[in-house]
Amino acid sequence: MIGTRLGAVLIQGGRLKPLAMAARHRLKMLPNVPTYAEAGLPAMNNPSRIGLGAPAGTSPAIFDRINAAVKQALAEPEVIAAIEKQGAIPACTTRKAFADPVRTQNRKRSSRTSISLSCSKELIR
Repeated sequence: MIGTRLGAVLIQGGRLKPLAMAARHRLKMLPNVPTYAEAGLPAMNNPSRIGLGAPAGTSPAIFDRINAAVKQALAEPEVIAAIEKQGAIPACTTRKAFADPVRTQNRKRSSRTSISLSCSKELIR
């Protein structure tokens, strides 16, 4: 695994041959690199997510205002271009649509971590 931006530099320079990327769609900066699903590995499709948060108890109206501002920003061609230049796919979604896959992934990671820690404890004894 390698970050998209560094990976793009190495791929475009001919120093790295990519097999697939963890994204739902091909990136504009790497149009010839298939997604995991296209490469026959749909279970590995686990793209990174970037979101905004607020303290617990924040009013839903505040979240709605933030969401509206993000949607407005993501309508600007300059913002879209800057995000794509970083190797990301600009998107704005609902709180639930963003939170559900994050919670699912956190549960998966925490179960792997606890298994890993229990194995480590046994090895130390």
